[in-house]
Amino acid sequence: MYTLLVILDSLGLIIGSIVAAMLVGYTLWLLFRFIAHPELSAIALLITTPLAVAASTSQFVRMTAFFAVVVAVPLWLMGREWRLGHN
Repeated sequence: MYTLLVILDSLGLIIGSIVAAMLVGYTLWLLFRFIAHPELSAIALLITTPLAVAASTSQFVRMTAFFAVVVAVPLWLMGREWRLGHN
């Protein structure tokens, strides 16, 4: 029973961190899209991620920061493509 709880806790941490990183990235993309520079959302994400990790000792925040860095790459590519399409 304990093993099952550890597995479920780990899966919840991983899936929750992925969802949180995607939501943070999407929110930043929407905010920067209003000023017509959505490609800057990846830079903002990369700047705020180390600040969040330094301010917290939570394992959830660290996992979310890792996935946020992973999300920053496609976020920058999508923002750049959007910017080129709207010029």
